[in-house]
Amino acid sequence: MNRWASVAQRIESATRTSEKVHLLAAALQRADEVDLEIAVRLMGSRGVVPSGTLSWGTIARAAEEVAGAPSGSLAKLLDDGGDLGRAVEDLFESERPLAGPALEEVERSAQTRTEALADATGTHPSAHASAAPKLRALPEAFQAIAASSGQRRHDLLVQLFYGCSPVAAKFLVRALIGDLRIGLRDGLLEAAIAAAFDADLAAVRWAMLLEGDPGRVALLARSGRLHEARLQLFHPIPPMLAAATSGVPEVVERLSERPEFAGRPEFTVAVEDKYDGVRAQLHVDGERAALYGRDLHDVTVSFPEITAAARAAGISGIFDGEIVAWEDGRPLPSSTLTSRLTGGAQTLSAQQRTLALFIAFDCLAQGGEP
Repeated sequence: MNRWASVAQRIESATRTSEKVHLLAAALQRADEVDLEIAVRLMGSRGVVPSGTLSWGTIARAAEEVAGAPSGSLAKLLDDGGDLGRAVEDLFESERPLAGPALEEVERSAQTRTEALADATGTHPSAHASAAPKLRALPEAFQAIAASSGQRRHDLLVQLFYGCSPVAAKFLVRALIGDLRIGLRDGLLEAAIAAAFDADLAAVRWAMLLEGDPGRVALLARSGRLHEARLQLFHPIPPMLAAATSGVPEVVERLSERPEFAGRPEFTVAVEDKYDGVRAQLHVDGERAALYGRDLHDVTVSFPEITAAARAAGISGIFDGEIVAWEDGRPLPSSTLTSRLTGGAQTLSAQQRTLALFIAFDCLAQGGEP
């Protein structure tokens, strides 16, 4: 983890996009298959912990314990940009390391928690509490954190922070939040994969659109198998987002510039409503149905009535659309659905109060075919 954090730090510090691509491509070339898949997902801020799972306070308490800092120390280090990762880095750098009896007590406590958590959750971290987490151990650790709560979640976070350098702690926090903030905007991740494995950039982009998983695409690129990329049920793909325009004339002008409309004096433009809701992808196949949010995480548990209706409809395919709160024949503000995304009792309570509808505006696949 410390080595990959160093790579992320250099990418963050790079001022030119070409340099960012070169740094990541070089790192990907050196990675083995297991680390490659995980590293690409992390660098692209994909497939980590569902957004909203971890609160600011949960991360702060764990970081302060590992740093041996008083409660509230992290809040004082937050800058105006609210970068929690950088604040944790500053905290780890500024606090004097524990020593003597205090360090021994912390290590004994950490070891006791580690053994108890291994028995309770089946998560087996490094034998040394002070060892930095291995990159390949992070997905299992993140899953355990997402599935836990209360003291167990706190202990898992503490266990994860032990052994991290200040820089590694910064990127670990950012990964947990869901954004590494290293400037790998749309397109640069694909460019780095293409450069690393001498692959065609257009083929990488097409594979990313179909697979939706940068780790899987990187493996295909390394082995020269990008042509095997497939759109698959229950493998969400990145949402296709609309772009704002000044009005209808600009829309018509943009469309008229497309090759399929060139030279045509007239063509038909279809217009549909823009709903204020939660962007989602619905995957259905017989008795199985799942909903994925904009961040590609599974949100099925938050909207059980939608997946139940999809299963009852007897359809099979992938649908892009919007989840909308509905009452008395009209849509409600998207804020009405916010509590649903936390799942559990709040979902049940919200379901009883407000109806949620899935409005599909694209059929991405029918059955298993795009």
